[in-house]
Amino acid sequence: MLRLEELGDQRHAPFRHICRLCYRVLRHSQQDYRKNQEYIAKQFGFMQKQIGYDVLAEDTITALLHNNRKLLEKHITAAEIDTFVSLVRKNREPRFLDYLSDLCVSMNKSIPVTQELICKAVLNPANADILIETKLVLSRFEFEEVSSGENALDVGEDEEEVWLFWRDSNKEIRSKSIRELAQDAKEGQKEDRDVLSYYRYQLNLFARMCLDRQYLAINEISGQLDVDLILRCMSDENLPYDLRASFCRLMLHMHVDRDPQEQVTPVKYARLWSEIPSEIAIDDYDSSGTSKDEIKERFAQTMEFVEEYLRDVVCQRFPFSDKEKNKLTFEVVNLARNLIYFGFYNFCDLLRLTKILLAILDCVHITTIFPITKMAKGEESKGSNVMRSIHGVGELMTQVVLRGGGFLPMTPLAAAPEGNVKQSEPEKEDILVMDTKLKIIEILQEPWTSNILKNKLRGSLEEGNEENTPLDLDDHGGRTFLRVLLHLTMHDYPPLVSGALQLLFRHFSQRQEVLQAFKQVQLLVTSQDVDNYKQIKQDLDQLRSIVEKSELWVYKGQGPDEAMDSVPGENEHKKKEEGHSKSQKPESTSSYNYRVVKEILLRLSKLCVQEGASVRKSRKQQQRLLRNMGAHAVVLELLQIPYEKAEDTRMQEIMKLAHEFLQNFCAGNQQNQALLHKHINLFLNPGILEAVTMQHIFMNNFQLCSEINERVVQHFVHCIETHGRNVQYIKFLQTIVKAEGKFIKKCQDMLVNAGEDVLVFYNDRASFQTLVQMMRSERDRMDENSPLMYHIHLVELLAVCTEGKNVYTEIKCNSLLPLDDIVRVVTHEDCIPEVKIAYINFLNHCYVDTEVEMKEIYTSNHMWKLFENFLVDICRACNNTSDRKHADSILEKYVTEIVMSIVTTFFSSPFSDQSTTLQTRQPVFVQLLQGVFRVYHCNWLMPSQKASVESCIRVLSDVAKSRAIAIPVDLDSQVNNLFLKSHNIVQKTAMNWRMTARNAARRDSVLAASRDYRNIIERLQDIVSALEDRLRPLVQAELSVLVDVLHRPELLFPENTDARRKCESGGFICKLIKHTKQLLEENEEKLCIKVLQTLREMMTKDRGYGEKGEALRQVLVNRYYGNVRPAGRRESLTSFGNGPLSAGAAGKAGPAGGSSGSSSMSRGEMSLADVQCHLDKEGASNLVIDLIMNATSDRVFHESILLAIALLEGGNTTIQIPLDARRRNGVTGFVDVMLCWFFLFHSLETMNEFVQVVVAPSLKMMESSVVMSLPMHSFFCRLTEDKKSEKFFKVFYDRMKVAQQEIKATVTVNTSDLGNKKKDEDSDRDVPNRKRVREPMAQITEEVRDQLLEASAATRKAYNAYRREADPEEHYSPGEGAQAAADKSKDDLEMSAVISIMQPILRFLQLLCENHNRDLQNFLRCQNNKTNYNLVCETLQFLDCICGSTTGGLGLLGLYINEKNVALINQTLESLTEYCQGPCHENQNCIATHESNGIDIITALILNDINPLGKKRMDLVLELKASACFVQFTFANNASKLLLAIMESRHDSENAERILYNMRPKELVEVIKKAYLQGEVEFEDGENGEDVAASPRNVGHNIYILAHQLARHNKELQNMLKPGGQIEGDEALEFYAKHTAQIEIVRSDRTMEQIVFPVPSICEFLTKESKLRIYYTTERDEQGSKINDFFLKSEDLFNEMNWQKKLRAQPFLYWCARNMSFWSSISFNLAVLMNLLVAFFYPFKGIRGGISPGLLGTAATPDSKYIPVLWNSWDAQTPMQVCNKIIFLMSFVGNCGTFTRGYKAMIMDVEFLYHLLYLLICALGLFVHEFFYSLLEPLFAARVIYDLLFFFMVIIIVLNLIFGVIIDTFADLRSEKQKKEEILKTTCFICGLERDKFDNKTVTFEEHIKEEHNMWHYLCFIVLVKVKDSTEYTGPESYVAEMIKERNLDWFPRMRAMSLVSSDSEGEQNELRNLQEKLESTMKLVTNLSGQLSELKDQMTEQRKQKQRIGLLGHPPPVNVNLQQQQPA
Repeated sequence: MLRLEELGDQRHAPFRHICRLCYRVLRHSQQDYRKNQEYIAKQFGFMQKQIGYDVLAEDTITALLHNNRKLLEKHITAAEIDTFVSLVRKNREPRFLDYLSDLCVSMNKSIPVTQELICKAVLNPANADILIETKLVLSRFEFEEVSSGENALDVGEDEEEVWLFWRDSNKEIRSKSIRELAQDAKEGQKEDRDVLSYYRYQLNLFARMCLDRQYLAINEISGQLDVDLILRCMSDENLPYDLRASFCRLMLHMHVDRDPQEQVTPVKYARLWSEIPSEIAIDDYDSSGTSKDEIKERFAQTMEFVEEYLRDVVCQRFPFSDKEKNKLTFEVVNLARNLIYFGFYNFCDLLRLTKILLAILDCVHITTIFPITKMAKGEESKGSNVMRSIHGVGELMTQVVLRGGGFLPMTPLAAAPEGNVKQSEPEKEDILVMDTKLKIIEILQEPWTSNILKNKLRGSLEEGNEENTPLDLDDHGGRTFLRVLLHLTMHDYPPLVSGALQLLFRHFSQRQEVLQAFKQVQLLVTSQDVDNYKQIKQDLDQLRSIVEKSELWVYKGQGPDEAMDSVPGENEHKKKEEGHSKSQKPESTSSYNYRVVKEILLRLSKLCVQEGASVRKSRKQQQRLLRNMGAHAVVLELLQIPYEKAEDTRMQEIMKLAHEFLQNFCAGNQQNQALLHKHINLFLNPGILEAVTMQHIFMNNFQLCSEINERVVQHFVHCIETHGRNVQYIKFLQTIVKAEGKFIKKCQDMLVNAGEDVLVFYNDRASFQTLVQMMRSERDRMDENSPLMYHIHLVELLAVCTEGKNVYTEIKCNSLLPLDDIVRVVTHEDCIPEVKIAYINFLNHCYVDTEVEMKEIYTSNHMWKLFENFLVDICRACNNTSDRKHADSILEKYVTEIVMSIVTTFFSSPFSDQSTTLQTRQPVFVQLLQGVFRVYHCNWLMPSQKASVESCIRVLSDVAKSRAIAIPVDLDSQVNNLFLKSHNIVQKTAMNWRMTARNAARRDSVLAASRDYRNIIERLQDIVSALEDRLRPLVQAELSVLVDVLHRPELLFPENTDARRKCESGGFICKLIKHTKQLLEENEEKLCIKVLQTLREMMTKDRGYGEKGEALRQVLVNRYYGNVRPAGRRESLTSFGNGPLSAGAAGKAGPAGGSSGSSSMSRGEMSLADVQCHLDKEGASNLVIDLIMNATSDRVFHESILLAIALLEGGNTTIQIPLDARRRNGVTGFVDVMLCWFFLFHSLETMNEFVQVVVAPSLKMMESSVVMSLPMHSFFCRLTEDKKSEKFFKVFYDRMKVAQQEIKATVTVNTSDLGNKKKDEDSDRDVPNRKRVREPMAQITEEVRDQLLEASAATRKAYNAYRREADPEEHYSPGEGAQAAADKSKDDLEMSAVISIMQPILRFLQLLCENHNRDLQNFLRCQNNKTNYNLVCETLQFLDCICGSTTGGLGLLGLYINEKNVALINQTLESLTEYCQGPCHENQNCIATHESNGIDIITALILNDINPLGKKRMDLVLELKASACFVQFTFANNASKLLLAIMESRHDSENAERILYNMRPKELVEVIKKAYLQGEVEFEDGENGEDVAASPRNVGHNIYILAHQLARHNKELQNMLKPGGQIEGDEALEFYAKHTAQIEIVRSDRTMEQIVFPVPSICEFLTKESKLRIYYTTERDEQGSKINDFFLKSEDLFNEMNWQKKLRAQPFLYWCARNMSFWSSISFNLAVLMNLLVAFFYPFKGIRGGISPGLLGTAATPDSKYIPVLWNSWDAQTPMQVCNKIIFLMSFVGNCGTFTRGYKAMIMDVEFLYHLLYLLICALGLFVHEFFYSLLEPLFAARVIYDLLFFFMVIIIVLNLIFGVIIDTFADLRSEKQKKEEILKTTCFICGLERDKFDNKTVTFEEHIKEEHNMWHYLCFIVLVKVKDSTEYTGPESYVAEMIKERNLDWFPRMRAMSLVSSDSEGEQNELRNLQEKLESTMKLVTNLSGQLSELKDQMTEQRKQKQRIGLLGHPPPVNVNLQQQQPA
């Protein structure tokens, strides 16, 4: 055998190498693998023996124990430490010191146990030879002193210098100054280098030994290495950087982080009212005590060194270029961080230091000259009162809290030379640099400065003083600080990125942080509160100090009375001892500390609870005070003190008291429970005390229980399996199953699957006798930890697991505890009440109160055996002794609570009505009723017990009456009297409560002290409310600026820098998105949610922030961006018009829109789609998919869904699937060509050949082109290419299933209503279902419910008044009680999170299918994976479940629909509609043929009444349901849309017949009429002034269209829809028929489809003149079609409609426009008359002196007596003509909307110019000369020209008349007009078919042009497509909209009409469709073959590679040779 000592011999080098390899394998095998670590650690002793033999044993041990606290505490003992110490002595190698230092810490946290062991070993005087001693020694230095005017003189001076003393290998003491050592080591002296390295490792070991205030090391080492010595070495530049870093680290852990330094409390929430000043300034905050000033003075030089060193780092061009110096930089920054935390810096110094740190981080490096001397403290804060008003609070928070900077002068950014601008940091920084930056971020996160704002209340809310002093902390308005954070976010170090993001979000949520701080403030007013505060503060200070120095006084096995120096409380103890008798023995320090800790814990525990006679009451006020003062933190530190668990009994008692305090601390206080829940890992050990504390942490806290980790449950199950079946473990499991009266199904399911070792039952014969023996032996007194108690609590746990109608756990527990065993145990004579309680409770929840019927209960005799046993126990309870001291309270509880509960539940169950065993068991039933009645008269009943018994009597009495069971007359009368008496008592009690509530105010006047207290507290709440109202818009405005910054981060960086270029290319957003997934992996849930919310805000609409909010936005934007004014405005991005992105918004997004605003910071000229695509390009879609698949937190999942909704909002096809548009353009055209070719082939052989030769290559080319053009980030591409669709859709599928189970378990339906409804249905079978539903059978129940609500309100009010009088502190605990009550009431009105999450999920699925995306619609149904998840059917199943048809019938619909699930049902309908539209025939068939009642539910939503919701919450029916005021129309709108979508574009009647199967036509018509009538009521009331899409009339219109579509397949319905005119309600049918239109369109596959649609209301504004003009002037094209010209004019017609609609708002202009023809006729007549006057009577003699003859000469001149008459007529006509022409022009402009068409259109409008010239001539004729009316002038030349022109024209006209030119022309015009008229009369305007085509057809030509191809219907449909939201399109509308956008008119039917299509044509179309389907199947086959070929190619390539690899080792086998030969083929 080879000995270990011989391994050092060179001969045995191979063996040594083998051992090293073995240890290397062990080292790698344990890395990050806990099980291997634990397994290897078992051989720790063996490996320890091989340390020091150069076989890597010590390296393996160190790697095994590194950061593994559990192994360190378990396996490191004094022996291991001594081994390492001996190795140090033996080898003098520094690495062994490093091993020792590694044993001190784990994850940067100290391990006190190993620290103490190492301290005792290393600091032992016997081991002093292994340490280097440090001393200050006087030495003489010579230097030159230059005097003025004299030569240099050598002057000597003594100075202290640091020397090191050590023993060499010969045990001789050697010494040398540390400077000489450093210098010699630098010059290459090996010995000096080794000594210096050894000393550095020794310092590191000392620092680790002192970590976290280990006073055993601090007290021993600090004497040798004091502050001055360490500071001297830290600041000595002659020493190497790593040694200085070690000194710096030692300074921190030995001198800074120790007593009496305490961390500065950021915010003190508990404040004494008397100590709050009226105002505070910065100087006031800096004031501190004398003792603190002394401590600061001690570290003044250290602080100067830190600041000077950091200045030096800033002055370097590249701060982190020197890797050695980086070590010192890290330690200096860490030291500065702790100095700040301990409050060594005042406010001004802190600002200056922060400025320096920011300069270190800033990527824009600027040469800075820092002043050497500090700035005067008073100069910086002189006159700065920072707390003047609420406005000042917000303004100061913007500038102070969390912002770096100071008052150091810096060169302005604009003036910085280009040469000084440094590029960004190197891409690959080492970890040390990143950690240094992270430490700086932690400094910036220090909320120390916010204390100025948060801890002072009075004086901060004064009104009238809005002045404030802004603080510019970095000379750039925070721009530098923001730039630093953005740059750090782009680093590749996740912890640094997370820290920067946290600080970034806090920076933009400062006001929100202030608001939260104000809400948590607790004012202490009363003297009792003040005394408690002072006592708690004193106790916590003392306890904190004692716990901190626990290693000095806790029992370690050497004796309890060990000495201790400077222990806290020692001086006080000595002073107390002086007052005692000298004969008393003085108490040791250790005993004193034990006693003090015990007393403090007892005092703190008593403060938390109030002990009563029977119950313990939590004192919320004191619990809150203890929380605000941090008592729990100190006690948690106390629990972590190591001690001898087996010997230290006093410490065990202290630990028990500590747990009791924590239990009382969180008892009934959810905030305290959440606080302790953060430290839950401290309690995850097998201890019983920890289990009890865990019970209290989770007790009655639904949120914590629902979020519990499975690891916690498994821990307690494991404890039961390994540490014994203790009752406390079971009690904890009971706690987490039920909380706040609600059941946590997740926990129930986990527990029933627990290990078999947990379950202990006594089912078999032998074990049953064991159970009997245990019950006999422990009948009188029961042990808490006995096996019987464990069994009882186990059964109780199973009972709780089956509560809440959990089907899964019910079935599981049925198999665990059968009914036979329950009956056998309960009916046994020795069964004790405790066991009966557990078993009967389990029976009640597992067998009786269940979701599904347990037939065994109702058909067997087991229950009646139990009832007989109940009678025995009832008699025992009634005969119980009257002496309450000796009464069996457990038996009484069993009878009055458990028995009564199961009897009540059994006979109240609807399943019991079907049981026939009751008729045969009437005697037992009567005895049971008698027994229960007897119990009611027992005098020992408590009120709650009496109520339970009374409820049982009532149920039994009702059952007896309903089942006709004979009851004795006297018993019946007694029962009736009992109910009457109870009713009177209730009324009397209610009256007393009302009187109490009225008189409460009078009694309050007596409580003067409590009134003052309440006034102060109420005033505080008023202040907080006012502050919240004022800060709310500022908070929102502040957060909005962050979104601006995220859009344009590059503007914060100088041009031509790497950081700016990276931001411009999207690097910042990309990094932000990538890091979000890492946040989820690192369990940083809050930060992950914050990032997701911010990304979502980037796509939301800009909200108004009020005047102050907008002003703040402007200030912040100007501050961060200065004079930068990028193009555009923020609204250009955010005013998308889609509304806020809420979870599952009921409505869809509106059309895009925008709004203008003033010049400010912009996000760029980007639309919503641009922003979505930008985020998607940077990976947002990938992030959403990953988070949805991997999120374990419901909150993260919810935010991920909301982000996905934001990305898809508005129907963004690029993010959905880009395949749609490209494939439609490519593949569709290809299919059309292929179909044409198919018709050329007549045989299958030629067709197959054609497919192989032409189709396959074309498909392959097209597939590659399509794939190459796809972006990689769309949802469809990511899910299909990464093969993640199965996991992705499984998430939604599972959540839908869970939601359905939750609905089934939590739905509440009044069973009495069910029974009444069943009876009504049985008695009225002939009555139609609709009438039965309307029967007001629940009116009595509703009335009683209203009375009960009123009574409960009065009771609550009176009880609150009573509590206010009895315990004012408890009642007026600010912020908690009211908030808890509000939260509770809110929870009662809300659905569980499992159900409510379905709303955003369904909205997301809807948006995936938006724009009728066929690929994604099919993808939701089938993913082509191994396991497919049909979300279409599952959504329909969910609708069926939430509407309640799974538990009853359609008649119960109203009972399941309530205000809680309104929006969810609405969203479900919308999602189903979007699944089908397009159309997607497969999804239509899937919904129509599904086995659930989905279609029936949808139909019922249209037809049935939903009375409970309509009666109680009419506002929800109006607002959320988007249907009608009547409850009948609650979901009619969306339900009708869904049914239309199911029938959309179908040529068969299958789905229509399925819908009509359970729909009565008469009911449908009645609903239409009611909707119309309700719309009339709203219109008369003025509520329907606008065309609201969800108005009753519009809903009726949708239902009418549905009926119109169904009428094609039902003649009865078709006849009902025809209005008769005389029947009531026919005006509704007439109205809808008038406003409904239908057209025929041609699909892309050339098939025709009929569309029925509502006529848009805007079409009513089209004038008759425009219709006539279009009808007669539309020209035919070359092909003889008018469609092209008609389509071109449709845009003008649409604009005219819009103008006419606006014209209605101008009454005068509308009146003028309406009479345009009248004004035109007047104008014409006046013009003729005036021209005649001018022609015959001009000039008018005697009026203006003119006597010249008129136009016709003197013979035509009138007599002078007519001249005045003519002139007066002239004077009246000329102004009238001008006015009339003006009015006419106004009417013309009004009708045509001329000014809205632009100047170019106005100039090109000849008619408008003609009328304008006409008006001009009239005006000239009025104001210039009369002759303008006839274009004449009084000049002679003009008259001659006029006469010549007149005769010339007359001659020409005469000649033309003679030659017949005019006659021919008119003849041609007449013939052309007749031809046009003939065409209009005999040819269809749309399709061009002539009249003769319709001869002998079912449809006449008139019917065709009026109904089928009405030209105005086509115009209305074009207008509908324009005005309708694109996301609301149906499939045909979407198709037509796309064609209109492309200006493609192929959708118009040309020379085709559906009425003319014969059966042969239909057969051809069917054949065409069949061929197309075959082609598509061939395409799919070719695609699959291509994929298989690719896979085969990959396999062959892999085989070739395998062959080549095998060939390297030997000859390949023959098989490979064959493969190689076959491969070319």
